[in-house]
Amino acid sequence: MTINAFEWRTLTEAINQIKVPGRFLMDRVFKKQQQVFAQTVDVDLISGNEKLAPFVAPLEGGVVVQKLGMTTNTVKLPRIRMKKNINSLDADLTRAAGQGIYIGAADGINQARREKIALELADLKNKTYRTIEYMCAKALQGELVVTQDNLAFSIDFQIPSGNKINLTGANRWNQTTAKIRANIRAYKKLIAKTGFAADILLLGSAAAEAFLDDEDVRDLLDKRNITAGALNLDGAMMPKNMDFLGRFMGLDVYEYGEEFEQENGSKAAFLSENNIIMLASEAEFVRYNGLILDEPTEPAVAMEFFSKSWNEKDPAATWLLSESDPLPVPRRPGAIVTGAVINAA
Repeated sequence: MTINAFEWRTLTEAINQIKVPGRFLMDRVFKKQQQVFAQTVDVDLISGNEKLAPFVAPLEGGVVVQKLGMTTNTVKLPRIRMKKNINSLDADLTRAAGQGIYIGAADGINQARREKIALELADLKNKTYRTIEYMCAKALQGELVVTQDNLAFSIDFQIPSGNKINLTGANRWNQTTAKIRANIRAYKKLIAKTGFAADILLLGSAAAEAFLDDEDVRDLLDKRNITAGALNLDGAMMPKNMDFLGRFMGLDVYEYGEEFEQENGSKAAFLSENNIIMLASEAEFVRYNGLILDEPTEPAVAMEFFSKSWNEKDPAATWLLSESDPLPVPRRPGAIVTGAVINAA
């Protein structure tokens, strides 16, 4: 018996309501979402100036001042579209952990089917969020590059060259001659020029070890809010592969260890082990959601997620699909400092 396919409006509403585990950059940095009613978006990257507001005489009119600098690029929103084949035998007869073998009445069977669909929707949403977190991490490092068999594209978020660091020689953080505190002060000053105060420092694994081994850092690092690396400052559970190291010079310092599996099966880090990201989380970090177009006979969906299902008779199966068209954008790239603090000799 094939599962009755749910209508797309119901599934779309369901996948948007399903709660899945949080992602650090999505929740702490790119927390503002903006719906786009198109499949492209004008990416506005803003740079301000440091001029003072002019004074005027009592009867004088307003003085024309220079607009904020803005670079606009029209970008096709990336699509994340996945589907699953849920075989009817699997959905009808595979019992969940702790569930009785005999479900009983028809309502019980229908409920089991609904729970099965909900689990699969949550899995699709979780996979999508993992990809969006990856996109956020790459945006904070200046460029999102995607190379797959079916497509290739790149987006440059134009982080100023002076905000891209590459420490070498005696300046490397794993050297006894390193000046980590002085480096961090300099990076904070760069960000302060945008009018925002840096408040988050993300470290790759090797950068984190060098940071914690530094004597000046150990003297100033405030660890009072650490509970075995399990809690962040607002008391919420830390996401997997995140370690809160403490407060340092007004910054929340984290080891950012998120990884993904590459096509060859090996693991790769979202943030290189030798690199850091410093940012002002109150600057303009936006996650755009594009308009999702499925079939010509169906209306466009202006939501974060779209979902639908359909049946096939031979072989009997139900397909379940989800789509999201997201793009994280750091609209003030000057509020980021990123790059390598450990490098080849």
